[in-house]
Amino acid sequence: MRPTSLCTSAGRARPWRAFVALVLACEAGPAAVQVPPAPAAVNAPAPTPVVEPSAPAPSYDAAMAEGRDAFARRDYDAAVSAFERALVATPDDPRALSELGWAALHAEDLALAERVLVRATELEAEPRLAAASLYNLGRVREAQGRTADAAALYERSLALRDARTVRARLGQLALAPAKAALDVELLEGPFAELAEWCDDHVHAATPDATPRCDTELPARRGLVLEQPPLEGTAGILEARFLATTDGGALVQHHLAVRTDAGWFVRVDLAAHGDAGPGSGRAELSHLGVAPIVLVPAGGPELMVRVDEAWLETTRGQGGVLHEDRRSDRIFCGVGPSGRPACTSPIPLVGALRELADRGRGPTRSEQRWRMSVRVAKRKVVITGEADAVDDAHRAWLGTHAIAFP
Repeated sequence: MRPTSLCTSAGRARPWRAFVALVLACEAGPAAVQVPPAPAAVNAPAPTPVVEPSAPAPSYDAAMAEGRDAFARRDYDAAVSAFERALVATPDDPRALSELGWAALHAEDLALAERVLVRATELEAEPRLAAASLYNLGRVREAQGRTADAAALYERSLALRDARTVRARLGQLALAPAKAALDVELLEGPFAELAEWCDDHVHAATPDATPRCDTELPARRGLVLEQPPLEGTAGILEARFLATTDGGALVQHHLAVRTDAGWFVRVDLAAHGDAGPGSGRAELSHLGVAPIVLVPAGGPELMVRVDEAWLETTRGQGGVLHEDRRSDRIFCGVGPSGRPACTSPIPLVGALRELADRGRGPTRSEQRWRMSVRVAKRKVVITGEADAVDDAHRAWLGTHAIAFP
């Protein structure tokens, strides 16, 4: 049985207008028969769903929740990792940057905390979040010893949002004594050999004298030297003490360190000998270096010990002599520049004594102080009895961040 077509069924009852149209189509031949196209809506592509560009990805929410949970458990390293994943999901997110900086501060990674919080304060955010980021950066500045910068950040935070915690922190800074600044300076160099530094530093400075510069002079002066070999293939590879003299009685001691780029020198570490009539006499008893770890995964860093006494012989009013004894610590390491740098000296142990002229009469006054140092990641913590030291040394108490350039 053949299928019935439109043409063969033309004789069936239909309305007359449809019948005439169908007959004309059949007479025109099968090629003229066309099937009406499907409605346009059937072939149109499906509409693209609207996605809010500011909506965080699910991994962002999960990472932020994980970071906050780790912070609450005081697992600050895990919190840092989680907040970093949140920033991978949503780069430059102000909230993730702020919370990452706060976690990095507690994880004692001041370099990371500073970098991300500076970025957080540069981005536009709602006032409460911006105020929190300014406060967090202020806490980092406090840890770095930059209290004036911290106070300015707290004031900016309060301008955006009044918060009791921020006001209290700002008040503590106003009452706290000035804090000593731990300066960091690059060393002179590089030099292929230490003799090159001697030629540049000593011979050029005293062309008419008979200068000496070598690494054996400190030992010949009877000093106790600690120069242990260093292990590692990066950072500071070797450390030595060398001394210079212009032919007089005063000897200047310097620290020389070697990296894969050559030798670098930290000038005027300490002095030994007579500085001349009416000036004073320096007595150096101990020079030493000890390897430490300040920057995780970095090369060896050094803690330098200097024990020195200075007897002031200039006669003042009342004919008083001053004797100043101290034991200092200096920290050295290599930063992103590839050049070694050292901090300014930190006084840990000392005594300041005022004596009667030529030993006649009782001691007029004496002051001693003793502080201890604890080394942590990228910082040193100085502890001691605040009421047992004068204002100058009390300012050293607390945490000092170390960032080698």
